Amino acid sequence: MSTLIRKERYEKTKQELRLVEVESTESYTAISHKEIIDLVDDICEQLEIEIVDSQFYGVKDNKIAEGHYTLGFSDDEMSLQFVWQNSTNKQVSFKCALGVSVSVCTNGCVWGDFGAFKRVHTGDADEDAKTKIITMLTNAEKTFEELVRLRDTMKQSFIEKERAYELCGVMFFERMISSDQINIIRDEFEKPSFEYNAEGSVWEFYQHITHSFKAVSPRNYLTNQIKVGNYLNEQLELV
Repeated sequence: MSTLIRKERYEKTKQELRLVEVESTESYTAISHKEIIDLVDDICEQLEIEIVDSQFYGVKDNKIAEGHYTLGFSDDEMSLQFVWQNSTNKQVSFKCALGVSVSVCTNGCVWGDFGAFKRVHTGDADEDAKTKIITMLTNAEKTFEELVRLRDTMKQSFIEKERAYELCGVMFFERMISSDQINIIRDEFEKPSFEYNAEGSVWEFYQHITHSFKAVSPRNYLTNQIKVGNYLNEQLELV
């Protein structure tokens, strides 16, 4: 693993996030971390979806937080993940998405608009968030099948290093990835930390990028993952 990766996404316990309090005002609709955590647990139990693993992260006194759930849909290479991001200090909108965790490297991959949702904390934001979480988890198995097909397409698509470097440059200047991430990606090109069994492919390139997201704060993790997925799809026409 690259020595540049830092533990910026501070790991927390579920209970630490559940204790963060927030109240609605006339102009702000509160969504508590507790509501999200309890809803995910309840819906997975109702739908008999196994939560294989979960991690929680927080910054700014846990007022900005993130939850990652590895769900019981998998193959030999990756498992389905449900990820949410929320804030109780008006700095970050509520977001959630379905993506995958790659077994060999534990990279989290959230691709474009596959199950992605964003909602500012106004109006019926709490009810909209609840409805979206339920819908995503209800369709989890179908989404995983779509993501498997996307992975296979990426493995069969190859990319020249010069083109990959060009795309990384644009992503850096468009603030989808940071200077620290650029350094990590460069190191991965020179000496990959993991074997993805797809040398020279778009899949390998994408894993170098998602590997670099291990150094990203919860504030930017989900938003920028989705931006990267959308940009690569636009440029490489994979979906």
